[in-house]
Amino acid sequence: MDCKSLREQKIESSEENGQHELALSLNMQAETLWSKVIELRLKDGLKCERDRFQRANCRIALGDIVGACADTRLISRANKYRVALEERISYLEERKWLQVSF
Repeated sequence: MDCKSLREQKIESSEENGQHELALSLNMQAETLWSKVIELRLKDGLKCERDRFQRANCRIALGDIVGACADTRLISRANKYRVALEERISYLEERKWLQVSF
């Protein structure tokens, strides 16, 4: 191999390592969010159906995050799902539709 090929191979390897680290980081963030979703509690019995519906949406979004992280080419998509899920949880907490207890 010539120097140019070695340099290109080194750059590709570096990019793959960076993507792998980002995927691991996103997976950890997804696990953290999943823990938060699990801790969601009903505020009162009347909101039971709505709470179940919102939890299902959170689980679907987290499934998409983990699935996207499995393929490092989809990291930006996974990150968008993570951000969207965080925003959704914040919105639900603000509206008092879901209550998070720590």
